[in-house]
Amino acid sequence: MKEYTIQSLNCGLTIRDTSQTAYMLNPGVPHNLPVISYYITDGYEKIIVDTGGTPADGKSHMYYAQAEDETLEKQLEKIGVDPKDVHTVIFTHLHWDHCANNHIFPNAKFYAQKEELRYAAAPIELHRKYYDPHILFQTTYEFLDKDSEIMEGINVLFTPGHSPGSQSILVDTRDGIYAIPGDLVTIMEQWEATPKIPNGLHVDLISFSESLNRLSRACDHILPSHDPRTLAEKIYPQEKETLVI
Repeated sequence: MKEYTIQSLNCGLTIRDTSQTAYMLNPGVPHNLPVISYYITDGYEKIIVDTGGTPADGKSHMYYAQAEDETLEKQLEKIGVDPKDVHTVIFTHLHWDHCANNHIFPNAKFYAQKEELRYAAAPIELHRKYYDPHILFQTTYEFLDKDSEIMEGINVLFTPGHSPGSQSILVDTRDGIYAIPGDLVTIMEQWEATPKIPNGLHVDLISFSESLNRLSRACDHILPSHDPRTLAEKIYPQEKETLVI
């Protein structure tokens, strides 16, 4: 069985009302949240999950700040990865802050749920600001139809609710299965609650709740999409210390 490691990449800062990240939790309380992309490798395959966004002033898109060293290119440079060597990019969903830097991966195949792109092409007016057609339709996609295997040890679980085509990426590691769920789980408080709390931005609360429960049965560990704690470790699973006798 293949075993992968996962590195979280800090691609900037967004500010959101807490009730938007966790349904009805602490409305009116702002929450500073990182925008995170993920690099996955087994030493051979080079995989990116979500490509982050671009700075925004809070008008056309939600506020998003990014320091010079927080671009996805710079984050990959820090860990010695050339974007030209990445051949697989998987999206949890196609909101603008998760897919705005596809252009830096000229040799990659881009995987998304076909239902996600269908909705992104004509969302309801309330959701239009979360999709950017100028970004979306410059990419050629490999369409997935619900649960799919991308390659050995890398699978996607169809988990709609936040958006119609949201999916969670399941990664085999030496410490079990890690899930990268996108905004199905934005902050850890959603996952730790009983019952689990949907995101405040959603298209269907019932399917969202079902997706959370389904994901809980499919993984051993979770990496929320915008939780600062996700950045606490350089690599997942954590490297084991060597005992010297």
